[in-house]
Amino acid sequence: MHKIKLSVIFASVIGFSLIAGLGIRSVLNRSAPAAQPESAAGRPAHPTIEALKAELERATQEELTKGCVERDPQTGEPVLCGSSKARVEAIHARLVEETLKVEQREPEAVARVIARIRALREDPSLEVFFQGTSANPYLDASHHVEIYQDDRGMMYFVDPATDEVFQFGPGPNSQVEFCSSPSLDVDKLRQRAESFLGKNIPGFQQIQENWTYLESAKGGTSFIFRWEAPGASAGEEIQPVVQVVLYPCGEIKSFLNTSSLGR
Repeated sequence: MHKIKLSVIFASVIGFSLIAGLGIRSVLNRSAPAAQPESAAGRPAHPTIEALKAELERATQEELTKGCVERDPQTGEPVLCGSSKARVEAIHARLVEETLKVEQREPEAVARVIARIRALREDPSLEVFFQGTSANPYLDASHHVEIYQDDRGMMYFVDPATDEVFQFGPGPNSQVEFCSSPSLDVDKLRQRAESFLGKNIPGFQQIQENWTYLESAKGGTSFIFRWEAPGASAGEEIQPVVQVVLYPCGEIKSFLNTSSLGR
């Protein structure tokens, strides 16, 4: 039986998808915001998109209450099934179509971002698609992010002011599989994390020297390597953070870099 995760639907309503391992609170634990006269980025709201968001939220809540709902045997998340899934997916498809029409930048800008994502993942043939925009959860309401997704379900969050990919990780329904073989020791995983960050973050050596380093593991299934700035400087909206999460085999699960956001 085909099912649809509720986190996918609420992510579309809220405008920011749940990313594993990045510290974003589950969208299932909060309500979608009411429609506003302007979008989160200060642009006029598009009436068709706002209407579809409201319709999607309403349909999801109705199906959650009265429709076909099961539990994912692996994650325990509620999932829609049967006609409930079909109804919500149809509205979601219309919302995606309208969002792409309104929010996607010119082809040259999209091509630049896709090239950056491919370079970041060291995969020149990676299939990447624009998914829409959202309020930036790390900055004030005048900022927004662009959301891209690859063919495995990895999601990428981009600052359109700089084309910088500041965050990525597996999205809902992703096909990114947990890998534990070969199992690397923590020292080798740390070296892998530092090598990746050194290639992709200018000035990472200074970050290593001056920021607070934190390291942790989640039950042997993922390993977190994180650097935090001592504190937000004058004029900064957030405390800068750099983090990478690795599977035991050394594959990168997720990445976060807020060090240059809003600057």
